[in-house]
Amino acid sequence: LLLVCAWCLSVRDVDGSWLPLGHLVHGAGSLPMTHGACPPCLVTLRESLRLELGPVREVVDPDVSEG
Repeated sequence: LLLVCAWCLSVRDVDGSWLPLGHLVHGAGSLPMTHGACPPCLVTLRESLRLELGPVREVVDPDVSEG
């Protein structure tokens, strides 16, 4: 499953790094895709939501291990 940032269209690779869409689409073939938010866009989105809605609760990404 290919995770694409819904804001900047970066793609998360198998190592967890976020790359511009063009880096992976060239060799991706017909991989199924889903959307999410890369870390830089998530910071921007959280700040935007905080300004509009007040404090935003933390959401844990189940695909990212802590430690």
